[in-house]
Amino acid sequence: MKKTLGLDESGNDHLGKVDPDYPVFVVGGVILEDEYIPTASEAVNAFKRDLFGRDDFVLHTAEFTRGRGAFTRVQEPSFREQFYEQLYRMMRALEFSVIACVFDLNRYASHPQAAAPSLYSLALPRLTNQFCDIIGNRYHGGRIRVEKGRREQDRAIARCWDELRDSGTTQTSAQTIRNRIEFLRPHTKKERLVELELADFVLTPIGRHFAGYPDESEWDIVREKFHGGADSAVTIFPEQE
Repeated sequence: MKKTLGLDESGNDHLGKVDPDYPVFVVGGVILEDEYIPTASEAVNAFKRDLFGRDDFVLHTAEFTRGRGAFTRVQEPSFREQFYEQLYRMMRALEFSVIACVFDLNRYASHPQAAAPSLYSLALPRLTNQFCDIIGNRYHGGRIRVEKGRREQDRAIARCWDELRDSGTTQTSAQTIRNRIEFLRPHTKKERLVELELADFVLTPIGRHFAGYPDESEWDIVREKFHGGADSAVTIFPEQE
């Protein structure tokens, strides 16, 4: 049995221009057992077919919240209610856990760590530690699949991953990382990998919560999925001295 971690991001990591309406940057995602991935994928596709009559599109938060692309019908009040009712029922039923790193950009901009090549390069070691601990000795390895982003960020992620495999972290040796995680691989949204669709869903509620917005139903779902509870599943940057 193996596990897969699907990673995505939410927000803008440009420290020189913090969005006052969303002053956080979130890196995180969902963990699924590999044997369960086909079941989860079929559940998401069945949800799409039931509501839209097709499943050849990505379940993308930015689109369905705005009623764009394949989700134009979500603008209709009666359909919108049905969409969210079924979406929340499906998400609660699916078996996955959540880990994440949240950057408070207003506090972080003046922090010494802000000189790092990218915020993703600070989050990835922490998430790798967590994933290695979750895999432990019970599972026969894991994989990390990452949502592709900007070219410069993709390169920074690749460099960081190479460094982790070569040098490890302060908590996990390079040998342990190599033994427990087979690869980190980038993917596009068009591939419609369920682990990345679910990762996309969970990050916005996390970002909104830590940005100080009122919690909605999505947050209740995500909170229930935190691996080991929010205190162990979510790392806040800058960390307390």
